[in-house]
Amino acid sequence: MKDRFLVWCWKHARGLGFLFAWVVICLAIFVYHGSPLVFVKADKSKLMPNILIDGHYQIVESCSACHKPFQGVRQEVCADCHAQELKEVNDSHAVKKFRDPRNAIKLEKINALECKTCHDDHKPNITGAMGVTVEPIFCIHCHDNIADERASHKDFDFKKCRQCHNYHDNTALYENFVQKHLDEPKNLEKISGLERNFKTVYPEIMNRSSTPLTIEKQNGPENSDKKLIKNWVESTHAQSGVNCRDCHETEDQSWNNKPENRNCAKCHSMEMKGFLKSRHGMRLNQKNLSPMKPGMARASMKAEASEKELTCNSCHGAHQFDTRSAEIESCLECHNDKHSIAFKKSTHFKLWNLKEGTKKGRVSCANCHFPRKKIRTRGINRVLIDHNQNNNLRPNQKMIRSVCMNCHGFKFSLNALSDQGLIENNFMGKPKKISKIPEMVARELRKKGAIK
Repeated sequence: MKDRFLVWCWKHARGLGFLFAWVVICLAIFVYHGSPLVFVKADKSKLMPNILIDGHYQIVESCSACHKPFQGVRQEVCADCHAQELKEVNDSHAVKKFRDPRNAIKLEKINALECKTCHDDHKPNITGAMGVTVEPIFCIHCHDNIADERASHKDFDFKKCRQCHNYHDNTALYENFVQKHLDEPKNLEKISGLERNFKTVYPEIMNRSSTPLTIEKQNGPENSDKKLIKNWVESTHAQSGVNCRDCHETEDQSWNNKPENRNCAKCHSMEMKGFLKSRHGMRLNQKNLSPMKPGMARASMKAEASEKELTCNSCHGAHQFDTRSAEIESCLECHNDKHSIAFKKSTHFKLWNLKEGTKKGRVSCANCHFPRKKIRTRGINRVLIDHNQNNNLRPNQKMIRSVCMNCHGFKFSLNALSDQGLIENNFMGKPKKISKIPEMVARELRKKGAIK
């Protein structure tokens, strides 16, 4: 039997050699290209059909963030990140509208029930603003009679709908809203805005005492840095009764010199939730991804900050809480675009430098990009700093109601955000471009007799 086998191998040596070589080549190709499918930490970017949109490129190594094996990109995956945002803006194109049987014929033209109908990633050649991958004329599928219904739209090109309208959020353009704010001046007499109240409601939310602590009561290591302890005792943490081990102690009660972000979430869970969905923290919301670094960004960033890891402590000092630093300096340490560079020459920055007595009128980077909002948690009303800048970053018209109109009238706010040059120089001067939207709405209201 052995001899027969050897004879057979000799006769087929050439074929076996080819087979062996073929197996070796296939294994080599797999190791080079296919290993990312098996090994979690492997670089999967080589497998991508094309680049990702600006909102997703940070998580390029985590395919599973969007894709499910053998299922493609499911609607639920989009909702994991974007559902809350759409809920907060009261999305005018709600799913329930398209599930109405009366709109079945419209769904045959464009499936508005699926996010990927309009946002299909990996297609840079057809991707426009906001990651939209459908033709601008898609609005006509449902609004083909708009020119007959509204005389103001008679001569409009359906390719220009998005110049005025945002598919998901048109709250700043509703007729009743525009009517209410149509005659407002450039600068409002009374500045509105929300005051932070976390320090006040913290004891009730956390169900614990907020008795201020002294240096003598700190429970850190005996060899703790005196400067750090001094900074801590002057901080909001110490004033609220938060001691060293509240942040530095691990589950097994050992000391952790560099606490992780999750320790912050013990008290700041709502802020953390927003941060993990933001461009600053979205990588930390994925398994096995390192923190975001400015050097990874597609936007213009300062070279010296390229390796800085973005965590809670990147903007908020671990032991010293300087509002000015967190709201301005932390931003300018990294961002190097025209808008950011111009900030310290702007009127907004001049307002920031006013005396403490005019604090309500002060304007920082955070005032605009991390606005405050009212929430109710655990039966308690509080004012939350929205740490997800995506909520009002794009399109920038979303800032009108939540930010700009705290100080400015509607028309001025709209015109300012419509002028790209004014945005770049951080709103130094007057808008050169005047939006047609207020006058269009006004004409419609006059026809209805709502205004004179």
